[in-house]
Amino acid sequence: RMRRRLWCKPWILRRTEQGVYPNLCRELRSEDTPAFANFARFAPQAFEQLLTMVTPLIRRKTTNFRDCISPGEHLMLALRFLAPGKMLKLL
Repeated sequence: RMRRRLWCKPWILRRTEQGVYPNLCRELRSEDTPAFANFARFAPQAFEQLLTMVTPLIRRKTTNFRDCISPGEHLMLALRFLAPGKMLKLL
């Protein structure tokens, strides 16, 4: 058996600086509110209000093995997954 040299791929480690949530969502929230509402299916103020309500429920702890994603990113992923309202065909 080959020993694993990397726990996580290097491009995954860069998601905190180059990912959709830290870059695109921040820019849309500050520069183009209608585009943020189209992307998240929520107005920025409603997104922030929902985030403050669900943060205690979805917050995770960072472990020695991996960093957890932020509650805002967790919520955005859930909204983007649930927004289409139809079944996605998974390969």
